[in-house]
Formats: sequence, C-alpha cells, structure tokens
Amino acid sequence: MVWDAAAKANGVSFNDMLLKGTDLLVSLVEVLLRLREGKIAVCSDIREMFLRILIREEDKWSQCFLWRASPEDEVQIFVINVAMFGATSSPCTAQFVKNKNALDYAELYPKAVDAIVKNHYVDDFLSSVNSVEEAVQLVRQVQLIHAAGGFEFRKILSSSQEVLDLLGETGTSDSKSLNSRKERVYERVLGVVWVPRADHFTFDRTGLEGILEGGMIPTKRQVLRTVMKLYDPVRFVAHFVVQGKILMQEIWRTGTNWDEPISESLHNLWSRWIEVYLTISEVRVSRCFLGHLLPEEIDEIELHVFTDASVASCACVAYLRMSYSGGGWCSLVAAKTKVAPLRALSIPRLELEAAMMGSPFCRKFVRHLPSTFEDTSCGRIQLQCSHGSAQTVIDITNSFLSGLEKFFRSPAWTNGAMCHRSSMLRTTPQSGTRDPHLTQKTVGTRDHRFYETQKSSGLGSQ
Repeated sequence: MVWDAAAKANGVSFNDMLLKGTDLLVSLVEVLLRLREGKIAVCSDIREMFLRILIREEDKWSQCFLWRASPEDEVQIFVINVAMFGATSSPCTAQFVKNKNALDYAELYPKAVDAIVKNHYVDDFLSSVNSVEEAVQLVRQVQLIHAAGGFEFRKILSSSQEVLDLLGETGTSDSKSLNSRKERVYERVLGVVWVPRADHFTFDRTGLEGILEGGMIPTKRQVLRTVMKLYDPVRFVAHFVVQGKILMQEIWRTGTNWDEPISESLHNLWSRWIEVYLTISEVRVSRCFLGHLLPEEIDEIELHVFTDASVASCACVAYLRMSYSGGGWCSLVAAKTKVAPLRALSIPRLELEAAMMGSPFCRKFVRHLPSTFEDTSCGRIQLQCSHGSAQTVIDITNSFLSGLEKFFRSPAWTNGAMCHRSSMLRTTPQSGTRDPHLTQKTVGTRDHRFYETQKSSGLGSQ
C-alpha cells in the first residue's frame, strides 16, 4: 500500500496542510568528511525510520483513509499511526525524535550521543574512530540508545573485519562488485562508492559502456544526462567533471536544441572526454585522511587551500598535510569548481571569483573537522592563490578584503591551537613602504578595482 501525501484532491494535498519544520539535517558533505577522520570506519542505518515515529493521538486523525477489499464490502476508515514517507513534516519530526532520544543519554554515553547527533544523515549513520575497541564500544552504545527510542540499528559495515567479528556481523548480501570477476566488492555510503576491504572511495561506471558504440553522436540532452550522472558530492574528480560542464556550455553557445545532435567539432571533444570517463572506476581516494600514519605519529597538521582560474572556469582545492618524523603526508580533502559565465570576464576577475570561493571553502573545513586540528600542537591554515606558473599574491582593496576579514579574525585564527600565515594575503602597499622586489600593476574595471602583485621574473626564478 502506498500513501501519497502529495496527491491533490480539489486542488489541495495533505502536504499543503503540513508545516515543514526546521531543517535539522546535518550536511551530507560534513558527514562524509568526518567519516574520513579516523582509521576505522563504521556505517549502519535505522530500519524504516519514519515508521518508528508515532503520531500524537490528536494529530493522527488527519491521516485517515478509506479502504475496502472489493466493491461489495463496506467502506472502512483506517488511521495511519506513524509518520508517513513523503509527508512534508516527516524528516523534521524523525530527526527531532532521534536527537531528543539520544540527548537523554548525554551523561552516560557522551561520545555516542555526539556521534548520533552529528554523524547521522537521515537514517544513515557514518562515523570513524582510531581503534577497534573504540569502534565496538561506539556501535554498541549507539545500538543501545536507538533501541531505547524504538529504532532498529542494522546492516553494520566497517573497514575492519575484526570490528565486524566482535560485533557478530558477517557483512551484508547487498554488496556489489565493480567488475564481473568480483575482485572489488563495494558498498554505497550516502551514494558514494566505498570499497571497505581496501578502505578507499572510487566510482562506478555502470551504464557507460555503450555510449561510444557505433560512433553515435549524442544530443544535447544526452550530454547533459551523462555529465550529471557522475555523483561526487565531495568533488574528488571535480577537475574532470568541470571539463564536461565546459563542454555543455559550448553546446549552449551553438544554440543546439535539446534533441538535436551536437556539432562535429564538439563531438570530438565529447569523445575524448568520454574516453577518460570510461576509466573512472580506476580512481582511488583513501577513505582516511591519515593514510598509513597513526594519530600519535603526527606532529603537525596543515590545511592548504589553493585557488586558480582560467578563461573557462575557476576552482579551489583543499589538502591536509601531516608532518611526522619521517617526512610528510598529503591527503586530498575536497574541491570545488565553477564554470565561467557566458559573458566574458577578465582573468583577474575570475581569479577574484576563485579566491572568494576559497575563503569560505577553507572556513567550512575548519568548522566541520574540529577534532582534526584540536588533536595537534599547532594546526596551520594556508590559503594560496595561484596565477600561471608563478605564485601570486593578490591584494584586494574592496569586497574581497572585507569578505576575508571575518575569516582571518575568527577564533580559529587567534586561539593557541592554530596559527596562520597572514602574509599570503596583503593589503595594498602604502607609498614609501613598497617592497623593492615586487612589481605592481593595476587591473580590473572602474567599479571593481584591485591590485595584483607578483614577484618580478628575475627574482621569481631564484
């Protein structure tokens, strides 16, 4: 039986009468980032979460429906006692009940409660810790708390077989293989392909094999469908996806209709892009930021955010660099891209757009990954703007500087656990104080004027 809360009768649906409530969902990207903090990952979900939420007696009569098994039977009135799938209020109600139930155990199981509140996305639970003992304890405490609220915690997955053995889990029959030889069995966590055995993220190319068969020239609609097919919320392959978006923009420029084949010149670009797409399942991104390192081996963690732009797009990417006695280890955190608008902009303007993307991008990771920096003696954050082959220091006098001011004056930049290199971004030099090793040129428009300062070619090559 299906209950459709969006179905209309006389122009009105059940959802029209409901309040949506506050958005209590944790950001999907935030949950995925925290999944990468610890050495051992544990994932699970709540079975039929909405159906575990009882509706108040005075409200449930709004969920009545008529029923009879055959036309000869008398019509009966039934009442739905639980939250409905598809009802506007159900997501908010379910999250509130889940969190309220968990907070009742805050004094007994503080870590488990924190994980339930912060590491749940709807009914999916994703968390990571640094030892087998922590993982087993966390799962058992979360199970206990959920059971007290009537929730069934099931389908436990982990990157550690020892954790599964101690919990009495044999894995799930829903596991899928990335190839016919079943060499790599994967799971989907919030839609992202994860190989627990190897503990890395990858991508599934299912459905792409026949795209180039027969040299078919795709329509504009087929190109868009293929570009949007790749699900990558953390933007691990943003540098590849943005090429498809740029191609889509070029198709728009030609005025091609949705069901009209693209031009021959664009088809050549499409073919080269698809050839790379077909190898997407070979991409590996380590699930854990730490890689082969143990937390106690790390002396310092630095967050580096790089931004750059071209005539076609602008982008920013974040890396964590961990220093230890034997050297350093870098881990890709996430990336973000943006296609340049159809109206032509100068490179400096696009670099400004990239820098403006990089500032909140950096701030977001510091907010989402607090434990990554709290556990180190000195976390360091660095924002670098690149220009061509030489490092560029972009000095901006108006909106850019005011936008970054909040970021550099935030508590994360002033407490003892975190330092920064503010010299990477400078204000415009005053007369008489200019660095003799720098050359300055004014670029931009009358309304958006800023200064670009870079090392002279002679000194920059030293």
